[in-house]
Amino acid sequence: MTVRTIVVGGGHNGLAAAVALAREGHEVVVVEARATLGGSCAGAEFHPGYRHVGILHDTDRVRPFVRVATELDRHGLALRQTPAMYVPGAGVAAAIPALPASVRRVVESFLDEPVPALGGDAPMWPLVQRAFAARRLGADVMLELARVGVLAAEDWLSEWEPDPRRRAALALPALLGAYMGPRSPHSAGLLLLALSLGGSEVVGGPAAVVDALTKACAAWRVQLRTGATVRRILVGDRFVRGVELDTGEQLESRYVVSALDPRATVLGLLDPARVPPALEDEARSQRTRVTSAKVHLAWSSFPPFRDGSVPAERYAVVDDPRALERAFDDAKHGRMPRSPALEVRVPTLSDASLAPAGHHVASLHVFGAPGALEGGWTPARKQELLERVLDRLAEHQPDVRAVTVGAEVLVAPDLEASFGLTGGHLHHGEVALDRLWVGRPGPLTCRHATSVSGLFLGSGGVHPGGGCSGASGVLAARALLESR
Repeated sequence: MTVRTIVVGGGHNGLAAAVALAREGHEVVVVEARATLGGSCAGAEFHPGYRHVGILHDTDRVRPFVRVATELDRHGLALRQTPAMYVPGAGVAAAIPALPASVRRVVESFLDEPVPALGGDAPMWPLVQRAFAARRLGADVMLELARVGVLAAEDWLSEWEPDPRRRAALALPALLGAYMGPRSPHSAGLLLLALSLGGSEVVGGPAAVVDALTKACAAWRVQLRTGATVRRILVGDRFVRGVELDTGEQLESRYVVSALDPRATVLGLLDPARVPPALEDEARSQRTRVTSAKVHLAWSSFPPFRDGSVPAERYAVVDDPRALERAFDDAKHGRMPRSPALEVRVPTLSDASLAPAGHHVASLHVFGAPGALEGGWTPARKQELLERVLDRLAEHQPDVRAVTVGAEVLVAPDLEASFGLTGGHLHHGEVALDRLWVGRPGPLTCRHATSVSGLFLGSGGVHPGGGCSGASGVLAARALLESR
């Protein structure tokens, strides 16, 4: 069987790359090891009658250029304002300074476009354009941007948010996927990045993104093969020849786009003898340290808040930044978190079809849960983590245990085994300022092409990253098209 392009991995980035290529006339085959498409963005039943909307439950990073390149709006994608973050006992965390809005356009210009070509013979104009865009911010904003970017999140938050619980709630989403706490240097830079890109999200969450992408694939006659594991990427004399499945079947192709993380692609699917040393070194440098776990809860009703507030679709169970820093310390040292911080979404408040009538689903990121727990993540230790999560919820929702009828706990080894994520990292690599733009994953592959001709990287581990966005897949497709 001969195809023009093979996409390895049917997650949202792989599907986005497939649609973008098919629209330009490529015959595309997507090869996915799992029985279902969507990867960590796919919805699934975790307890009889209860479905979550994806392991990555946020969709405020789906960029306009991705929607255009993949025709998502034509296939049912709809947007809404992202619900405000509620903090039980402290109200809504909504006090945002002017800086994120001031730098939004410049941040978007860096993340919505490919990294400019680097090197002595590369054209200078793309870099000059970005420099001019930054300069137009004005001296005061540029100085403030430089100051805030290297601060600890807690230091910046303390300047404009007086309540420590709301400060912790604002910092928490920016720390998910990073390896730092609110007192870590340049954590304010990550918070600024998150605040400058937020706003709208997808109705129906990540599962709706996957549904729209799947429909777009069907419209453009992309062949979708599930339950097919790629054993290796076939390479000739430094150029791609196709892929070999674990069944021994070989699919020939001139181009391969891998939506697996860079480490899994380069070190797991390529013959070591065919990997240039510099490419191997860059893949090995990828950091995948994990500081959170995922928990899904099935509720027979929404457990009311102790303070009498109405049910909130999005809320954070946090104490203060010091407690958030201690949770990071627990993860850093491989300990069971004594008091984990919880970022909670209840998608059934906007989509009742995810659970039986009157029932609810809660999707939680549990900050402070290490990727590698001392002694290992046994079933008993996972149950211990669940009990600590329920204890934390019960501080503000005392009836939570009475209404919980089912639960799923996914720690890093589970995520690695289920989704092929190196280290169980949901973002295909740590989020940090040195791991953005040219640093994601490094100068050799940040532009998606590799030193193996015909092989392109299109996962969230490559610029611009960003969780459930599809941007890395679309930019990888663009890099392939421009290479012909």
